Amino acid sequence: MSTDSADLPTYAQVAALPPLVSTVVPTDAIDVNGHMTITRYFARGVEATDLVCRAVGIDDDYRDARGMSYFTAEHRVRYLAELRLGEAFTVHARAVARAEKAAHLSVFLLNRARSQVSFAMEVLIIHVDLAQRRATPFPDDVAGRLDALIATTDPTGWPSDSAVRIR
Repeated sequence: MSTDSADLPTYAQVAALPPLVSTVVPTDAIDVNGHMTITRYFARGVEATDLVCRAVGIDDDYRDARGMSYFTAEHRVRYLAELRLGEAFTVHARAVARAEKAAHLSVFLLNRARSQVSFAMEVLIIHVDLAQRRATPFPDDVAGRLDALIATTDPTGWPSDSAVRIR
């Protein structure tokens, strides 16, 4: 597994994806080193994961009506460039792949002030039956929306190396 940035998309490639969040680094997000604390990077990644799941139909109504949701099974997190107080950043996500019961997502934070990919997180989610607390296949409608999202957020030319694997 490569650990350098050669296996990451460029700023321009990520910027081509629609932003899920656009904001600036607030004062209360700054740590003792003068940049955004890692918990805020991670929280934005988790927020983006939830926004993607909601976009494909896994939301509060879905949990209530169908008794299913998703659990996160794995994260791979990379902090690539600092975000400092007041700097504008956007959060982007793409659906990478799907199996019968799992999906692989990627989330990125872009530093708009310096045109840098600041953070990259890969996420493996597992679709679950909440009553049984076990993995279960995505229903056809959700699977179809995931497949459509994969098709629209899978730009050609992006690096394909990944530590996250779905089965």
